Amino acid sequence: MATDEFEKENEKIAWIMAGIILIITVVLIGTLLWSTHQDAQSGNAYEIRLEDDCIGFDGITADLVKFKDIKEIKLLEKLPHGMKSGGGIGTNELSVGDFKFDEIGKCRAYLYNDKSPYIYLKTDKVFLFNQFNPSDTRELYNEIKKQISHKQK
Repeated sequence: MATDEFEKENEKIAWIMAGIILIITVVLIGTLLWSTHQDAQSGNAYEIRLEDDCIGFDGITADLVKFKDIKEIKLLEKLPHGMKSGGGIGTNELSVGDFKFDEIGKCRAYLYNDKSPYIYLKTDKVFLFNQFNPSDTRELYNEIKKQISHKQK
């Protein structure tokens, strides 16, 4: 008799622990999704900075691209269809990390998905990125082109 009660008590404790773990998991995932949504809405999901000899990307992932390594740069008005293919985060609003896009293939993305235009940059790797504000993206594109032309002289 005592063994049955002991087993029932252990089972009850196991269910309580599983419930607590589930609640903690849901809260953590919810917090992460909410934080990502807030970053995407405010334009703070990642930072792109121009330095003397490179472009720096800081966010969930980080990259440095030297101007001298840039083989091609284009301004795209439409974002090709794509999907997450590795580390990073992909939501309706934001794509940061490793992705695979139609017409482009694998690339590293730093994108506010609905904020056209987008900068396509090719080195040994491909990068697709933009700023939260479309005019800032155009300005960044022009500045990178200027830096590339100075570095190639």
